[in-house]
Amino acid sequence: MTAPTTVTGYLHANAGGTWPLGVMDRVTVAADGGITLATVTMIDGKPVYERLGLAVIGPLTTALPETPWFEIEATKLARPASTRTQLFYATGASAPAASFAAPQPFGDDWQALSLDQTGGVVRLPPAEKLWIGLLLRGSGEETPRLAQIRVTYGRDTSVAYLPEIFRRDPTAQEFLERFLALGDGEYQAQERLLEFLPLLLDAASTPADGEPSWLDWLSGWLAAEPSPVWTPEELRAFLAEAFTLYGLRGTIKGLRRLIKLYAGVEARIVEAGIGYAPWSLGRVSRLGFDTRLADAVPEGAVVGSTATLGQSTIGDWIPFGAPMFEQRAHRFCVEVWCAELTKPGARERLRRIVEREKPAHTVFEIRVIEPAMRIGIQSQIGIDAIVADAPAAAVLPVVLDTATVAAKPQD
Repeated sequence: MTAPTTVTGYLHANAGGTWPLGVMDRVTVAADGGITLATVTMIDGKPVYERLGLAVIGPLTTALPETPWFEIEATKLARPASTRTQLFYATGASAPAASFAAPQPFGDDWQALSLDQTGGVVRLPPAEKLWIGLLLRGSGEETPRLAQIRVTYGRDTSVAYLPEIFRRDPTAQEFLERFLALGDGEYQAQERLLEFLPLLLDAASTPADGEPSWLDWLSGWLAAEPSPVWTPEELRAFLAEAFTLYGLRGTIKGLRRLIKLYAGVEARIVEAGIGYAPWSLGRVSRLGFDTRLADAVPEGAVVGSTATLGQSTIGDWIPFGAPMFEQRAHRFCVEVWCAELTKPGARERLRRIVEREKPAHTVFEIRVIEPAMRIGIQSQIGIDAIVADAPAAAVLPVVLDTATVAAKPQD
């Protein structure tokens, strides 16, 4: 069923970070744009707030000569347990009086919502201007913070989807619309959520506030475990790259990138079997570079030829080359420089990410390159060993005497 067309819409009282504030007594607008109780003094670096404050917000107007104001909702309100808030509203050419000098700060010309009620229906006839009153209470140690108020005009309720019989009696329709508005607010909030759903699925725009936040939700939806040391900006950048990283999973390039993101180090990944080949006549074979001494002959043990008692492997069937490669196949080494492992927990994160992202059939080793040369373990020229310059030559003075001694060469 299609609902009849009605003039509806909404306004935000804090439009573009600017409140249309009139009377302000013992309240202030914080740097983030939220209305709070004013600070009285500072004790040990902590603020002491006023215990009571009020503000008049408005007027709110539309292009309609007589606006059917319908609902008020404090959409961004932070209220600690020791604080209280109350909203008021009124219509008219000017705002009714509001002052602590009166027995009631907001008098009879104001309509009040219940204490701590964040929203309600406007029970006044259509008018050109709407005024909102705000009363804040605190203990002195904490303050409520109101950052936004949403005002809806036009009765966009579910009664429009009901049969015509529910709109024949104006009095009954008035009651029914106010009753349906109690649930319509939640439905409209869900509709707004669906309207902005593409923004929630974008790593660059999804909100990072709240617990859990939409940014955390998006991370879980992508099965991307965030690092505890990442800032929200770093997590956004990681999620934007997640699709590409999934395509590189199980590769050296993908693993090096993840190590950089999680551990903050540039790793060198070496596969033990790369460059290994049986020696063959007629090709370049450099022992120790592209040719290694095998533990056994490539074709396995051959009785009467290559089988040696206690040194040969006898099996039903041995693939060609297996004796040479089986101890090195599916193995790789992750080399990182110790000078880059400076952040707390970097080594643990390095091992955890390699264990998680390595191909299932592989075995890995992490080698931290220290500032020393160890023959056979850590002695790759240009990688973890550097050839030093020759010692500086001794310079003798022109005139030699008994007090002149030739300088020792530098180590």
